Amino acid sequence: MSVPVFKRKEKGYALSINKPLPARPRPELHQRENMVKKALEFYEYLKEDPSRTYRHVSKHFGVSRARVSQLITLLKYLPSELIEKIRDCEDQDILTKFSGRKLLKIADRLFKDSLKC
Repeated sequence: MSVPVFKRKEKGYALSINKPLPARPRPELHQRENMVKKALEFYEYLKEDPSRTYRHVSKHFGVSRARVSQLITLLKYLPSELIEKIRDCEDQDILTKFSGRKLLKIADRLFKDSLKC
């Protein structure tokens, strides 16, 4: 007599006798966040009340003060044409190409170039 055994390696092994193992759930794809849009939200929150500081923004949005500073820096040094194009973008490929880290590198390079002149 033969009994079908189904196995799958996960964290260890999963075994099943007579019934196949259920299909693994597919992991959700990571949704990139639009950093320019987030930076504009921070900036608008700051503009609403001139007495607000980066600390108020960080508490309101649940991020660090350093992150607030980074995103506001993006708005200072990135060209306005780039900000306008990325602001309402939902395309995940474009948001991946213009992630927060890459936008900060661009802004840093533009800042350094402005000091050379």
